[in-house]
Amino acid sequence: MVQSMSETFTTKEGFCRPNISNHLIIPFTTKEGFCRPNISNHLIIPFTTKEGFCRPNISNHLIIPFTTKEGFCRPNISNHLIIPFTTKEGFCRPNISNHLIIPFTTKEGFCRPNISNHLIIPFTTKEGFCRPNISNHLIIPFTTKEGFCRPSISNHLIIPFTTKEGFCRPSISNHLIIPFTTKEGFCRPNISNHLIIPFTTKEGFCRPNISNHLIIPFTTKEGFCRPNISNHLIIPFTFTTKE
Repeated sequence: MVQSMSETFTTKEGFCRPNISNHLIIPFTTKEGFCRPNISNHLIIPFTTKEGFCRPNISNHLIIPFTTKEGFCRPNISNHLIIPFTTKEGFCRPNISNHLIIPFTTKEGFCRPNISNHLIIPFTTKEGFCRPNISNHLIIPFTTKEGFCRPSISNHLIIPFTTKEGFCRPSISNHLIIPFTTKEGFCRPNISNHLIIPFTTKEGFCRPNISNHLIIPFTTKEGFCRPNISNHLIIPFTFTTKE
């Protein structure tokens, strides 16, 4: 007998329990190697080593704080997201071959990884940059004139897209780009020039290839990635159990 639970997860198993109605939520349980901000007012990303699901309570805005000593947020990429950061250079520098890498330069306020083999999210300090204070949290503001991603840090993360092509297209030279294809609705980043996270419209999956770029796939058994791209980014999850 197969029982399905949609858009809700149990804290015991460390599942994602987002409130898909208005913003992105990536909750995590807190046991081993996670990044954990204050859940009461911003994004928390703790990780469980067993299931490795995200599970924050994003009541008002996105914040990714890290451990102050080494400035790392280091989960195991084999089963969940890992975002380590170095405090000296202000980088967040994981190994892209097995996890997410988001390095940042402190001088220009950029977040500049090597695009040839991993995720690059550079931002200019003038026109919508990623300006995290690695010592305590991550901040990603966006501009709104050219159809860019624009989260309201005051309350939660929002990633709206252009309705014609379904893209959210900032200029990769200075800030984050998250274009989406409307035909196939796939999650298809072109690492050569920018980050793309489209989703399949039929099943609502977010399914990139982890071998060479950012992948946020979810199995139907353990929880899907289900964004509603109509006006902002939403990642709901489904969970299936067998009896």
